[in-house]
Amino acid sequence: MSLETRSELIEMEVMPNHVHLLVEVDPPFGIHRRVKLVKGRSSRFLRRESPTLRSRWPTVGRTPTSNRPRRGWVALSKCHKTLECFAVPENVFDQTSRFAAKLDPPGFLNWLLGMPLNAFTFRGWLDTRGVPFPGDADQISDTVARLDDPAEHGVPWAVAVEFQIEPDPLMFGRMLGYLAGLWMTLKPDEERGSRFNLGGAVVNLTGTGRASREMRWPTAGLTTHLGFVERNLERESADEVLGGIEAGRWSRCLLPWVALMSGGDDPVLVDRWKRLAEGEPDSRRRADYGGLAQVFADRVGRKVLWHEKLKGWNMTESSVVNAWIAEGMAEGEARGEARGSRSFLVRIGAKKFGHGPTAEQRNALDAITDLVVLTRLGERVLDVGSWDELLRGS
Repeated sequence: MSLETRSELIEMEVMPNHVHLLVEVDPPFGIHRRVKLVKGRSSRFLRRESPTLRSRWPTVGRTPTSNRPRRGWVALSKCHKTLECFAVPENVFDQTSRFAAKLDPPGFLNWLLGMPLNAFTFRGWLDTRGVPFPGDADQISDTVARLDDPAEHGVPWAVAVEFQIEPDPLMFGRMLGYLAGLWMTLKPDEERGSRFNLGGAVVNLTGTGRASREMRWPTAGLTTHLGFVERNLERESADEVLGGIEAGRWSRCLLPWVALMSGGDDPVLVDRWKRLAEGEPDSRRRADYGGLAQVFADRVGRKVLWHEKLKGWNMTESSVVNAWIAEGMAEGEARGEARGSRSFLVRIGAKKFGHGPTAEQRNALDAITDLVVLTRLGERVLDVGSWDELLRGS
């Protein structure tokens, strides 16, 4: 393949579940084409030798940006599935909240807004991809509810629902800007001048927030008021919520949130929770309740209790839990790739510089977990003269 691709294999490291290659590629051919060939041929070969392999093979590589020969890392990794405990992604609590809210939107909003189901009509979640949330240009809220008010002949409302792991002291300003963006961007229909009425709700998984503000200057005749529905779950009574579900006043979709509420650390209450959840006729929904509750329990230090109480709970049908298992495995695999890349980099550097890194330099190298940064160091190692020069600015 080296002759065919006009490249030179400089070094190869075989790891337990992936391979590192250091190659020098002729720019006119392109390192991206070399990566593609390695991926395709190795995949075909391995699948031929072992038909049980049906995984994807992610790659790490960079396209040359100059006309001089470039060296790059190629990492081929095979995913390994596991049924053991999985690492929860950092943003899992936000994902959990949004998923839980969408299990039964009318039922969730019935509790959140404190309105009976016949006091509003849920039309769906609005497409807000064109309205980024202030303070985070990459965050797009997908929980803006389109509600109609039947008491006012169906007046349309856009109600933004935000979830916070901890209260955000800037939430008033961020929501003010976000609602302004919604008002300017979205329309309930094509009628000229048609606009949504706006509202917002904030759910704080922990702590106590104060998103609403009222500002008055009577002498100047100025008033700015923005009031939100705000639920601080640590102050919500788990006993009352379970009682509302038992009475048929509230939906079972609230069950995952109970783990965060006051009383959610009571073993007797968790047993009561189980009886209610077991009454859910949809097995997939029942699996979701258990998975989501355990994730929330982890956030407030109740993981051991809920895990023990839900031991044997069937979660294999939960789509969200399965997605997090896959994400956790990918995250663990990425950590393994980083370790392999660092080990390989140390070997190459030792050959180039005549010695390995000092203890301080090795600590600096071990602190690098970003595969992109390690890839760049791999590209630079043969072009610099020392460990200090290699690690400078990394």
